[in-house]
Amino acid sequence: MMFAAPVEDDVDWAGVSVAGVHKWLGRVWRVVHGAAEPTGSAGDPTESDRLRRAAHRATKAVTQDYERFGFNVAISKMMILTNELQRALAAGASPVDLRETAERLVVLVAPMAPHIAEELWREALAHPESVVRAGWPVWQESLARDEEVVLVIQVDGKVRDRVTISATASADECREAALGSERVRHSLGTREVIDVILRPPKLVNLVTRTR
Repeated sequence: MMFAAPVEDDVDWAGVSVAGVHKWLGRVWRVVHGAAEPTGSAGDPTESDRLRRAAHRATKAVTQDYERFGFNVAISKMMILTNELQRALAAGASPVDLRETAERLVVLVAPMAPHIAEELWREALAHPESVVRAGWPVWQESLARDEEVVLVIQVDGKVRDRVTISATASADECREAALGSERVRHSLGTREVIDVILRPPKLVNLVTRTR
């Protein structure tokens, strides 16, 4: 039931349903079995690259969530990875990348659902030893890094727009994106911008002259 809320929160268990997490574990079961079956195809390189990035991002995020006891957030990240694996399986990603991602997913799931993880590890993925001996997966920072982020644009501290921008966007690029927003220009009207507070690539706050 750790998916319901942070462990330190009080929860009204009468209003918590296990149907969602049960459905997710069913999808984990099916997609891991699907990814474990070799197809003999080289796979689509674009789909394979997208899947690898999703797998490494999830590995980094879930590891950090476990370390801070953010179990409910960790589960949401594993749900996203399950969806990515399901999509990549249907889109024809490389069998090697599909299997590697399936193995990562099972190891990440194991602390939460050890019995299902053990069954998938030993039977579906045909490993001779227990999943507890698999070792925790590592990630490559270059693959785990987000390619895009949401830039929040404020005018005098009030959010006026959100735009998607490169995760490596510079301060100048963030400023340009903020000043180029139609919503921001409409909010500014005839007011003069006297200062630009930048926290690239996540935040731009345009400060105007007080009338």
